[in-house]
Amino acid sequence: MIRRYKPVPMLLGIAVTCVNLLSSCSKDKATPPDQPLILQEDFDSADNLLWQTGNNGTVVTAVKNGWFVVSYLSKDMGTYSFWSAASLFPVERQTGSVELLFRHTAGHAYDKAGLVFGVTNNQDYVAFTIGEKEFRIFQVVGGQTTNLVNWTRSAAIKGELNEDNKLKVQLTKEKLFFYINDQKVVEMMKSTAATTLDRIGFQMIKASTEVDSSTFMIDYVKVGRE
Repeated sequence: MIRRYKPVPMLLGIAVTCVNLLSSCSKDKATPPDQPLILQEDFDSADNLLWQTGNNGTVVTAVKNGWFVVSYLSKDMGTYSFWSAASLFPVERQTGSVELLFRHTAGHAYDKAGLVFGVTNNQDYVAFTIGEKEFRIFQVVGGQTTNLVNWTRSAAIKGELNEDNKLKVQLTKEKLFFYINDQKVVEMMKSTAATTLDRIGFQMIKASTEVDSSTFMIDYVKVGRE
């Protein structure tokens, strides 16, 4: 369920229990009072308004037990990307942040996934992607991919199956900051990549034919004003 926030800082306490999905866990997704949010999507009900669910014959997206689940059901390798249909930030806002937490629950160590933002023309975007031990930031414009940061090793990444990884992108008036599990890994001038974080999405890459399928699960998405 999406929670939208008035433009004042406020304290939100949310307790979510994850049940019977590969492993059981309890998480506290409380928002600290110094982090004002535009919205928070916890995927705690089927009426998710951020991303569409469905089945295209190869990829199935669904909301299950408090997670947005993306399953690539083919032995072939492939990439699947999706993003919100609507803008989330006010038109005049030039700063903000996006944070999501996700888990790789099935597939191969070569699989990759991450945050998509700065979507324009429903095809151009910037992606902040992690693999087992490395991260990459790249931009797609007119079908052409340009690396903004080549594959770079980071000890901040948790590379085993069923481990959680949190990605965050922060946009200030001049710069973009990229975080993995609360550790800043890159900063760049925002003119290099994107001047807005809208629209927000996710990308998964099934990178091996040695497994029959790959699955990633997103726990939450937070959109903040900086």
